[in-house]
Amino acid sequence: MERPLVVGVGGSDSSLQAVDWAADETARHGLPLRLVHASLWERHEGARDRVVVGAGARSGGAGAVRFAVREAEVRGCALTAVRAWRTPTAEPVDHILIADDAARLREEQASTGLDEALRAAVREHPEVEIRRHVVEGPAHRVLLDATAEADLIVVGAQRRHGHFGLQLGRIAHTLLHHARCPVAVVPQPV
Repeated sequence: MERPLVVGVGGSDSSLQAVDWAADETARHGLPLRLVHASLWERHEGARDRVVVGAGARSGGAGAVRFAVREAEVRGCALTAVRAWRTPTAEPVDHILIADDAARLREEQASTGLDEALRAAVREHPEVEIRRHVVEGPAHRVLLDATAEADLIVVGAQRRHGHFGLQLGRIAHTLLHHARCPVAVVPQPV
């Protein structure tokens, strides 16, 4: 069986429209459909097709990136790829210039990591415009902020062999509970 498309819907009148959207998406991609109760679907009745993907540091994010690129392609829109980075507070520095260099290095590493995470998707889908954003801050907060302007956010979740279901981390858990748009959580084998 193929992996299902899992969609959150609310208990309002617009939930029927959410179900229609989910049915259209699963028909486009030939996937089974699973519905999960959520809230605030009303905001997405006039969606403008803005897809965001969280491209994290783990190599398992390739599935989420592939899903997001295909989703942007079928919607005919650009994809915004977001990578968060942090400068650990535990790094001792003797001078402010050294601290600036450390921050710049972390940002460059995050940018390089984002390029690597997108490399295969760019090669396989050259017609999809991909906007890259490298942002300093905790990943769960950076991506939550990105949901304010998104119509769909895509993240990965680890699926470990021998375990039942997905092991949601802080990012997916935060987005499922607080995102201001639909969330697609793509299983990543570990």
